[in-house]
Amino acid sequence: MSELREHLLTEPHLTATPSRLAPWQILILAPFAGTVMGVAARWWMRLITDDPEFSWSGTIFIVLAFTIAGTGHGLAWAARRAHLRRRWSTPARIVAAVLTLPMFAGAGMIMMPTVLGASLARDRTDWPRALRVVAVAVALPAIIIIAADLARGGVTPGRLLGSLLLVTTYTAVVRSISAVVAPIDDGWKMRRTVRVLVVIVVGLLVLFALTSVVGVATAAP
Repeated sequence: MSELREHLLTEPHLTATPSRLAPWQILILAPFAGTVMGVAARWWMRLITDDPEFSWSGTIFIVLAFTIAGTGHGLAWAARRAHLRRRWSTPARIVAAVLTLPMFAGAGMIMMPTVLGASLARDRTDWPRALRVVAVAVALPAIIIIAADLARGGVTPGRLLGSLLLVTTYTAVVRSISAVVAPIDDGWKMRRTVRVLVVIVVGLLVLFALTSVVGVATAAP
């Protein structure tokens, strides 16, 4: 058993920062945390819109999407907290990234550049400063569009609460997704060709997200 554990785990000096929660506790709590974020997301959407509409199908989808994302992030956090080697933690991070995507379906797409840009700027500490500044620039348009829309609609207590919930929700999402995008300090270096492919894929994803944000903004009355 000790040999298996040694095979799965990283070297002691490369382990992540200790946490009060054990990996199994993270796996149990993560879906509940995702559900709470989903409820908050559904709430702020109703508070800031000019014509709030309620449907159980829409509400269930939003809450379920955040729950699934939270579950995926919990898997990545548990793998990181257990100090698994890269060969085992990487699949967990990939699964977590895939499970995050439903959160950006439909109108949620407008927040994808913000979450992606803010996460990369915050957690990719191994990137050059210029790239992290670009990531910040990618995160800003959606925030500016939403702020402008709120200003046009007038300031009300409901809109202020909705804005606070929006900021709180996506701050939590950016923090939660840290286990997916943050580098693993084990000395491994990605091959140059793979780095180029990753940059291309991320660039296309950002371009698609920004195009969607512009589309949503221009379609708004």
